[in-house]
Amino acid sequence: MDVPFKYMLTLKTAQEGPLGKIFSEKRLNPTVIMALHLMNEKQNATSAWKPWLDVLPSTFETPIYWSEADLEEMKGSTLLSVVQKRQDTIVTDHKALFESLNKDYPGTFDMAKYTVGEFKWALSTVWSRAFVFNVEKQLVPVIVPFADMFSHANVESEFSLEEEAGAFRIKAGQDYKAGEPVYISLGQKPNSQLLLNYGFVLDQNPYDTVMINMFLNEDDPFYDIKSKMLKARGQPAETLYYLGGSDLPADFLRALRVQLMKPSELDSYAKVFDNKRVSLENELDVYRQVVAACDTLLKQYPTSAVNDSKAIASEEFKAFAERKQTAMVLRFGEKRVLHRTVELISQAWSQFLISGFADEKAKK
Repeated sequence: MDVPFKYMLTLKTAQEGPLGKIFSEKRLNPTVIMALHLMNEKQNATSAWKPWLDVLPSTFETPIYWSEADLEEMKGSTLLSVVQKRQDTIVTDHKALFESLNKDYPGTFDMAKYTVGEFKWALSTVWSRAFVFNVEKQLVPVIVPFADMFSHANVESEFSLEEEAGAFRIKAGQDYKAGEPVYISLGQKPNSQLLLNYGFVLDQNPYDTVMINMFLNEDDPFYDIKSKMLKARGQPAETLYYLGGSDLPADFLRALRVQLMKPSELDSYAKVFDNKRVSLENELDVYRQVVAACDTLLKQYPTSAVNDSKAIASEEFKAFAERKQTAMVLRFGEKRVLHRTVELISQAWSQFLISGFADEKAKK
C-alpha cells in the first residue's frame, strides 16, 4: 500500500504550517515539533487533517493515563518507574517549553488551549501513531493518517519512504483475503515498550525484556581505573542493560567482569574486551551477581510467575478489567525473562566449571 507524501504529517508539513517560523528558529526535539503541530491543527476547524483528528481518542490506554489503582497492578515491574518518570517529565517539559515560547513569541499561544493535558495528548498521539525513520542519524516521526490504525503483531512486514514514488509504502509479508484483518509489525518490541508507547501487550511475546541497572561501586578503591577501562571501550560506568532471556548480553557481562575484578586481575582486563573470562573466580562471581539481581527483581512482584500463569489461564481472567489483564500479562512476561536468565546462568555455570577447571589444569 502506498500513501502519497502529501497525505502525511511530517516535520516538513509542520515547518510549512502556522508555527513554521517558530520551528525554524527554535531548536526543538522532532517529537515536540510534531506535538505542537498537532495541537495547532486540532484547534483549526478548517484543518485538512480534521477528519483524521476527529476519530482520534481523547485519551489513550498507555499507562500515563492509568489511575493509581491501575498502576498498582504493575507493582514490581521495572516499567512502573519509567511511567512515573514520563508523567513527571511531561509536566516539567510543558512548563519549560511554554515559558520559553511565550517569552520569545508573546501572544502566539493561548494557554487555555495549550494545556499540559493537551500537550500530553499530542505527545501520546505521536508516540502511538508515528512511524519512526532514521534520517541523517536522527530519529524522525512520520504520521500517516489512517495507516496508523493497522494492528501490530510479530509478523513479516515492512514500511519505507519511497522518494521516487513520492509515497510512504507498507508491504505485508503475506497474502490476505477480503475481510481478513491485516497486521503489520512495528518491530521486535518487548511488551514494556508496546505498553508504554502504544497501550497494549502481546501474549507470550518472544521479545520481552527486563531492564537491569549495572554500575561500578564508587567506594571501590579501583573505581577510577575500572571506569576508565569501560569508557575506553565505549561503555559507561553506569547504564541500563536489557535481559531478554534467550542469551546474556555480551556488554553486560563485560561490565560485570570489570566491576568484580580483584586487584591481582586488573592486568588481565584486555581479556574482558576480547569476550574472554578473566578467571574462574571472577566468572563465578559474575554469575552469582546476575542470579542475585534476578532474585531481587523477582521478589519485587507481589505474585509469583506460577500464580500469574494460573490466573491468566483461568476463566476468571476474562472478567478482569482490561488494564488489570494487561498488567498481569506484562508482569508474567518479565518474570519469564528473569527465570530464563537464571536458567541460562545455571547452564553457563555448569559448562564453565567443566571448561574452566580443564583450562586451569592445562596451564599447570
